Amino acid sequence: MLLDEIKTGSPRVLDLTRTRLQVAGYVLAAAEIWPEKFLGARLLSTFDSASSMFIDPALEAVALETTPYRK
Repeated sequence: MLLDEIKTGSPRVLDLTRTRLQVAGYVLAAAEIWPEKFLGARLLSTFDSASSMFIDPALEAVALETTPYRK
């Protein structure tokens, strides 16, 4: 199971502390609710897809394009 958080506008919003805290809250809650099924969250930019990130249940973030979850 994946969660998607979609942000429109400037891709800089993906690096804002409030955005990271928002997604961390989603990830931690989902990992608690679905511990066996939850894979992570995709933080998606509609303006610049190369800026999109994948955050795993341990809150490690990597570029989405380097994961099998990019589509």
